[in-house]
Amino acid sequence: MDVAATPQWREYFAGFDAPFVHPLPADFQATAAECGLKTDELIVDDLAWDFGTTESFRAWCAVGSGAWTSRVPDGRSTEFVDDMVDAYALATGSDQVFRFMQLRARLVRD
Repeated sequence: MDVAATPQWREYFAGFDAPFVHPLPADFQATAAECGLKTDELIVDDLAWDFGTTESFRAWCAVGSGAWTSRVPDGRSTEFVDDMVDAYALATGSDQVFRFMQLRARLVRD
């Protein structure tokens, strides 16, 4: 989303919201409770996928970023993904390791 907000790309992302939700554990539990569900188990794992090369990571990002690349002009999706991976590397220190938090929960009827 930071790359989409840069001067080079922002015109293509007017009114765009990320298609993914990343709730905090407490917010997830509250939403579950509102739906009549109790969080029986909640685990947050700090995970990393090492793609081995920058090229492999870029290829994976290209596939997983369709919601973003579909908004840029034809022929510029590779440029957008390159900018995204470069920004990711600056933020995380790696252009081939994807780090993420995974929330897993078991829900039961309250």
